[in-house]
Amino acid sequence: MLLHRLFPLIAVVISAGAFASQEIDRIDASPQPATVGKPVKFTVTSKTDDTAPCGVQMDFGDGSKDAPQKVGDKWPPFPRTWEHTYSKPGKYTLTVEGARAGNIFGCVGRAHYDLFVEVAPAAAAKSGSTSACPEGWALKGKVAKNGSFTCTPAKGVQDAKAPENLDCPSGTEYFRKGKTLGCAK
Repeated sequence: MLLHRLFPLIAVVISAGAFASQEIDRIDASPQPATVGKPVKFTVTSKTDDTAPCGVQMDFGDGSKDAPQKVGDKWPPFPRTWEHTYSKPGKYTLTVEGARAGNIFGCVGRAHYDLFVEVAPAAAAKSGSTSACPEGWALKGKVAKNGSFTCTPAKGVQDAKAPENLDCPSGTEYFRKGKTLGCAK
């Protein structure tokens, strides 16, 4: 009779040991600040050296989440990396937390990280800056909402040298035609 009463307690104690898991420590990002349209690498570390398997999930703060990943044992251990690209500037709060991954229980804990995403230098020209154009060239008109822009030789510059390429915003490509150059969709 006593064994029947102790059995649930023994089962809880044994199962608690089976659920021991790695503890999430923090998230780091590179580069910080990030740039719209360019990938950002996130690294998640653990507070423990434990290699027990567990599941972890990353929420990128922009409405997208990665599927839960298995960590430890026969799967890659901490530190674990993710890569994500943001389509709009702003402040994004990332969250990594334990989550069940298949038949593996979630890791212990949670971590947050505030990432700042800025517009690409060419898109910054929307605010009136001429930084979208290379030296010796001036912005013709305005930068379009899609990031497209055109440059012509700056006033008083007779022999503006056209670069071989420009760092164009995502979704646009460098063009050079006659005395104009820029990035177009």
